[in-house]
Amino acid sequence: MRWISHPAIGAVIYPAGAAKTNDLSQKLSFATAASVLGISVAHAERTYKDVLPEPTPQTAEHDAFISCYRLAARHLEEARARFRSSPEADLTLGVFAASIALQRIDDTLSSAHILYQLGQQLEGDAIARYMLEQIAWAYTAFPAVSHEELDKIKSHAAISSFKKISPGAGVLYGSLSRSTHAGNSTHRAWFDITPDGKGVVTVSKQPGLTQAATLLELADMYVLALEASQNGHMLSYEAIDPATGSALPGRAFLSRAQDALDHLRVTIGTREE
Repeated sequence: MRWISHPAIGAVIYPAGAAKTNDLSQKLSFATAASVLGISVAHAERTYKDVLPEPTPQTAEHDAFISCYRLAARHLEEARARFRSSPEADLTLGVFAASIALQRIDDTLSSAHILYQLGQQLEGDAIARYMLEQIAWAYTAFPAVSHEELDKIKSHAAISSFKKISPGAGVLYGSLSRSTHAGNSTHRAWFDITPDGKGVVTVSKQPGLTQAATLLELADMYVLALEASQNGHMLSYEAIDPATGSALPGRAFLSRAQDALDHLRVTIGTREE
């Protein structure tokens, strides 16, 4: 995924594979400006040719961040491919409700990723927090046998329950909540004063290790919840022990995620040098 943006226009997001030529982002900028201003694309190109910035190549840091997201998305996809509803396994109301709650997680992860890439870290954290709540709700819901039990499940209680299988869920939820319920200290991190004494509010910040780690953690937690809540309906298990329902400490995904984060850390360090 790539995007073009302009303060007066907004953003256009498009698949990276669609970039057949280096000037695609400029052409999209002209088309977007023409649509917003009610003028022809040719007029927009003539008028703003020297105003819009030249297309900038993706950096190694950006590529490393994308690799983290792709690893997370692939982990979800592979886990879902191993799901097969079995008539021999339990299919209670709770198991069904949990499977429904987990259906939209792929889109939720993608939404958080897009916001992070656009530099909207606080907004990305809010979507990530919502994703974690959905995962925790599914895990807490699967033992339920009635609608009344499902209706009683609250997000905070669900996080506490989910920590039994994913201890890091509480720490991640707390971190994401600080962004979602941003207070003075959070806003101060986005405010600065220039040398001439003018206040500046940062509109966006490019994603880094924290955002990449969040996406990878959520992917791991999703698979934990999927395999635990759909125990008996999976062709194979990579995150839990199906006999006990407990998390496997040596999950292969954790090693791959750490390698991806280490690579991102190296590229950030190279840039800072």
